[in-house]
Amino acid sequence: MCAITDADGFGIIASKVKFIKVVSIGAEEPVFMLQNGSKCSEHNKIPGYTAKCGKGTHDVNTDDKIYILRIAQVKEDDATDWSCKIDYPHIAKSRSKRFRIAAVNLTMSAKSKETVMNMSFTLTCKLELPTPGVVRGTIQILRDTQIFAKLLQEGPNCRVITGNSKEYNYKCGNGTKQYQSRVKIYIMEFVRLAPRDKADWLCRIENGDKSNIFSMSEFSKYCYHAF
Repeated sequence: MCAITDADGFGIIASKVKFIKVVSIGAEEPVFMLQNGSKCSEHNKIPGYTAKCGKGTHDVNTDDKIYILRIAQVKEDDATDWSCKIDYPHIAKSRSKRFRIAAVNLTMSAKSKETVMNMSFTLTCKLELPTPGVVRGTIQILRDTQIFAKLLQEGPNCRVITGNSKEYNYKCGNGTKQYQSRVKIYIMEFVRLAPRDKADWLCRIENGDKSNIFSMSEFSKYCYHAF
């Protein structure tokens, strides 16, 4: 967010408000907004980044004007220095601020420690968010480097895109139907464990954060229970 104070009259002369991102080769300008009198227009230059004219931008006489950058899916290279720059001779460039990726945490785990050949088995992918909010993105389940399934989370809606078969079932679990939930669970069910399942499994946000690796243990042929 870029906030301009004492902004009464800002835009009488058409002015740009730019968001600048520092990259390895210099700087990028993903979006900018043009304030022209009481009209603010939004201009997106790089896919995945969206400009938003906020409070006060639709009246040239307001004292405070807010300009917003929205990132559809935060990536690792977004954790860099950002600044907003105003192309107007009487307002100085803002100081550069450090933008840090929110602490999103992914964990791949099993409901049971027993792995028995030809028996069912369940893995869960837990997505933990720093605060409640709307999540839009694709969760991928991988065996080694191969994508086995995709589940789409769009706010309070979750569905399996690909992956369900006779051997594997995928489900949207707890929290995936509630946008205010900080924890969301995605489920992978092995109908019957087979030798091909003896591998490393993980989940990730498409083009984003990854979970730990869950290494399937050696299978036993029988399951013993003490009574």
